[in-house]
Amino acid sequence: QKEKGLQGVTVDLPTEKLEKAGCLYIARHGERVDYINAVWNDDADCPYDPPLSDDGHRHADELGRRVARSVYRDGDKGKIHKIFVSPFWRTLQTAAQANKWIRAPMEVAPELSEHLSGRYFHETPVIESNSLPKDVLQHGFQGLVSHGPVVLPPFPEDHDAMLKRAGRAVKQLSTHCVNHGHNIMLVSHAALCTAMIREMVGDAEFSQKVKKAGDVGYCASVKLSLSPVDKKWHVEWYHRGEKTRHALRWYSFLQDRAMELFTGPLKQKLNEDMRADATV
Repeated sequence: QKEKGLQGVTVDLPTEKLEKAGCLYIARHGERVDYINAVWNDDADCPYDPPLSDDGHRHADELGRRVARSVYRDGDKGKIHKIFVSPFWRTLQTAAQANKWIRAPMEVAPELSEHLSGRYFHETPVIESNSLPKDVLQHGFQGLVSHGPVVLPPFPEDHDAMLKRAGRAVKQLSTHCVNHGHNIMLVSHAALCTAMIREMVGDAEFSQKVKKAGDVGYCASVKLSLSPVDKKWHVEWYHRGEKTRHALRWYSFLQDRAMELFTGPLKQKLNEDMRADATV
């Protein structure tokens, strides 16, 4: 799947079937604690699986209210039948907080996991939900169904592999909307959310109705509906969410890169220059 030139998903079914199709909500998680506390993961048991910050919980609550208002406006047909959620801790917390307003069954969906890029992870991440007993997890997240230990995508995962995974996942999960008339919600991560929206509506509509509104912020959300006229998915509404704050995260990242430079080729070059100066 090429990154550019997406035309959107066309559903070739009779009009009467498409008229009964459900809607698809896609949402990003709330603010993660390590983006505002650069030393959080220094002694964390699962350093690659940070929870939400206090503001992240607030973002998730606002997400739930926003989606619940949309459901209420649609009346009986607006009910969300299931929330599929990435197994990472911040997405589970986001879904659980939002679900206080939505009140739908939740299911862990490993295919919605974070992009496992070698730029951000040094190894396959150990995630919190696999470190807890299943009954404790279910008790803490009422209505959550998890089908055993989570198997994450292969690591490392390049950008094209992530795009393909996102495309497969959203098309497969959207069959709940088409085949059963269900409204569903997917809670995932920035890269996955962006890729899934683009996959469903195509580049032109994504640029006009999503990208133009700004970056996919914390708890950004979109509602997609299937048109029986052109048999394509379209953006019904989009909320850009809260602006990402990660100055401390990037400060730490730049520190790491600087150390690499001064312990690598740059350090060697400086030493050579100093030796040359000493012989003059």
